Amino acid sequence: MKYILLIIFFGLIVNNTNAQNKSDEVNNDIPPEKLEKIYALFDLTNIANEADETVDYLIRYFKQLAPNLPEGYIEGMKKEFSSDDYLSKLVPIYDRAYSENELQSLIDFFGSDIGKKWIEKLPEISNFSYQQMQEWQADMAIKLREKIENDGYLNTIKKNSGDDNDE
Repeated sequence: MKYILLIIFFGLIVNNTNAQNKSDEVNNDIPPEKLEKIYALFDLTNIANEADETVDYLIRYFKQLAPNLPEGYIEGMKKEFSSDDYLSKLVPIYDRAYSENELQSLIDFFGSDIGKKWIEKLPEISNFSYQQMQEWQADMAIKLREKIENDGYLNTIKKNSGDDNDE
């Protein structure tokens, strides 16, 4: 796990400058009104907060790996890897995915009471949904195997796969 986080972190460092320049170029082609709606949607859906939490988590992790880092160094890293960089990478995705009218509809929805509740409940629902998906997949795998065995096909697969050393 340590090495995966290290790779992610250093990948962010290496790609930060090039990606920012490309993202700025793409964002300049988006009409200002649409860009404003994209950022309004980001605000309503708390995307920036989630990105900031990820940066904070990674920085805390690397501070544990290198506890002798000076405090100013850490603060500099926070500025370099702000949520603004992440959001600028998302802008072209949202620009391609949604028209300006669709963005306004999403803003209206997420600004409503039910939209706010959806945002509030999404992490909990996502966690439970993920757990249910895992249980469903495991149950389905068992039932599929039993059906294939009961229909006599699993033995055929075993014999055809070169497992006939028993004879």
